[in-house]
Amino acid sequence: MSFSVYGLARLLELNEFQAVVIIFPITAFLIDLVSYALLRKSWIGPSVVFITSILALFLFYNNSILIWIILYSVVSLIGSFLCKGMLSKRTETKSIQ
Repeated sequence: MSFSVYGLARLLELNEFQAVVIIFPITAFLIDLVSYALLRKSWIGPSVVFITSILALFLFYNNSILIWIILYSVVSLIGSFLCKGMLSKRTETKSIQ
């Protein structure tokens, strides 16, 4: 996540703060929606976001971004539960028809 997103932030000429506040949370949310929709496990998306963000911490940033990594993981977990709720409603609707 963070390597390609970091490249996207550089391509869009965003500074690190803009990337951390705008691009990374949106990407974490989208990664989790896609991972839950494909794999049906709510822990995979947040785990991937956390591990890749920790890797980016050591490669690109300093320790001050650690609080943002925790926030990204929480955003990813929320995305997982939202997707789980949407898909369960969808299957309930199909089973009623």
